[in-house]
Amino acid sequence: SVASALITQGVDASRIRTQGLGPANPIASNSTAEGKAQNRRVEITLSPL
Repeated sequence: SVASALITQGVDASRIRTQGLGPANPIASNSTAEGKAQNRRVEITLSPL
């Protein structure tokens, strides 16, 4: 997972929060292959220290 990769690179695990949204927050329609591909995503938000 992305969180595991960040931890492997030295990011403190206490600074990482993960949330699985599944079908609750699509950005595109799941009725097409293109829309499904857009919905398989990871969003990363950076906050200042």
